[in-house]
Formats: sequence, C-alpha cells, structure tokens
Amino acid sequence: MSKESGVLYGFANSGFNANGTVIWGAKAVIGQGWGAVADNGVYFADLTLDGRSDLISKESGVLYAFTNNGFNANGTVNWGAKTQVGQGWGAVSNDATYFAEIS
Repeated sequence: MSKESGVLYGFANSGFNANGTVIWGAKAVIGQGWGAVADNGVYFADLTLDGRSDLISKESGVLYAFTNNGFNANGTVNWGAKTQVGQGWGAVSNDATYFAEIS
C-alpha cells in the first residue's frame, strides 16, 4: 500500500517468482480523500476474518475501521462506512501501532 497526495494505492500479490520474490500487480487506486490522515496512520488487517484486508485509520487518538466488502463493478474496493473501533490511542505513536490476527 502507498499513500500519495491523499490517495491510497494497493498492489495485489500475484504470487512468487522462482527466486522467492513477490510478483506485485499493477498500482491500483483503493481509496481517496485521505489527505488529512497521517501517512503512517493508515493500516490494514482482516478485522472481520473474511479473508479480505479491512482498512483502519488512526485519527487524533481514535481508531476507525472501514470493512472491505469486495470490489465494485469498476474494480475499486467497496469500503464499508467509517466505524469507530477504539479510542485513547493518542499516546501511542503511529509508528508503534500494528495489527495482527491472533487466533
């Protein structure tokens, strides 16, 4: 994922080369309007355990989630509504915030 001028881009994992490196797909727009969110305040994790990466943002110490509902007809991601999922994260650096699946 990359964030440039408020636009989020994704690169699909298309498998592996013979030498073990990842074959990345073409750069694709997956979200717009993210200029007000710090570059290191955008995260991805499968919060709903459906196999799709959901988007999490950290804004002024509050965590918000946008569920990944698959793809729209034009190939863009169908993000769910912005939903608050946590608060009180202001003292934690964006660089020290990580998400991982624990089962």
